[in-house]
Amino acid sequence: METKVDHIMSERYQIMRFREGVHDYSNISYIHIPKCGSTAIRQTLEDLNCSHSYKISYGPAAPDENLFTVIRNPLDRWISGYLQYVYINNNSDQPYSKAQDGELVFDEHTLPMSEFLKGFGTNIKYFKFSTNVIAEINSYYDLELNSNIVNVTPKPDEVVFAPRNLVNSSGFQLAFNRIYAEDIKLWNNIEQKLDLCV
Repeated sequence: METKVDHIMSERYQIMRFREGVHDYSNISYIHIPKCGSTAIRQTLEDLNCSHSYKISYGPAAPDENLFTVIRNPLDRWISGYLQYVYINNNSDQPYSKAQDGELVFDEHTLPMSEFLKGFGTNIKYFKFSTNVIAEINSYYDLELNSNIVNVTPKPDEVVFAPRNLVNSSGFQLAFNRIYAEDIKLWNNIEQKLDLCV
């Protein structure tokens, strides 16, 4: 299945520090990937109680720009995006029928994570989606973002949605492994090279 990408992949959030009333744009930028704690991270950057904000930047990153993003287990992220697409956006089970036919990309919440990283090269710091990812980002970049990410989606076999056996079907697994091959490879590389993650 061909994925339709209709948004700018080079979009990123450049962190801005407030120092003595001066807006100082730092060289730290966050690459937004939906369903990877992105709303919580953006909210931390907007938080009036912290010393940072952000601006949206487009185009290639500057040579000295530090890029970071948060990635998530690809299947866990797909389930989270599927649940949002079905029960919040569409309020129907139509995507289930599509998933049975191997169409697994419904919108940006299920678009492969690798699509959002195009155009940024390979010099990206990866953090794994977890309840303490904000603290890890703060520690690595010496920031003061005040937030916590909670309610990480349970493991796939703990998610209750009808029918339960969708993600266990061979047809789904074949389609998933094909469409999300780059995401699976990225996730496995990060899992194996723990020095890339805090």
